[in-house]
Amino acid sequence: MPCIQGYQSAGAGPYSHHSPKKKIPQLNDAAAADQALLGQLMLVAQKVADREGVADAFRLVLNNGAGAGQEIFHLHFHLLAGRSFTWPPG
Repeated sequence: MPCIQGYQSAGAGPYSHHSPKKKIPQLNDAAAADQALLGQLMLVAQKVADREGVADAFRLVLNNGAGAGQEIFHLHFHLLAGRSFTWPPG
């Protein structure tokens, strides 16, 4: 599977971080050739949510650029769950 999968618990509920092994600093740097990889990241998030018992309610977050809160410059998704969410997010 061409992605790194890490899991840890955070105070707000399950938190999971998913990053491809391919070095892509942020979404703006992804190319059309990365389409399958990006889709696979979504499926990995789905599998983790299912494994953790939160598949019925989770949020997937991707920060693109420092202005959006990205601090680690490799493309990655955050899976948040285990609590109620509101819209719009803060």
